[in-house]
Amino acid sequence: MEGKIQALTAQGTMQGYVMTGLPILLGVLLYFLEPEAMTKLFTTPMGWAACTVIVVMELLGYMFIRKVTTIDV
Repeated sequence: MEGKIQALTAQGTMQGYVMTGLPILLGVLLYFLEPEAMTKLFTTPMGWAACTVIVVMELLGYMFIRKVTTIDV
């Protein structure tokens, strides 16, 4: 039973890593595909606000997934 719980929580942990890294990877990809549009994200006050919201939500999501997948047997 412990092995099954460990396997399921490992799957959830990996899903947390993928879901945290996916927006970062997409942001880098979009920066190389459309640099003119993405530079506005880093040069305008509204872009900085969006980046701040993105980082805070990413951290909260990662911490929430980590909390959910931590099961003490």
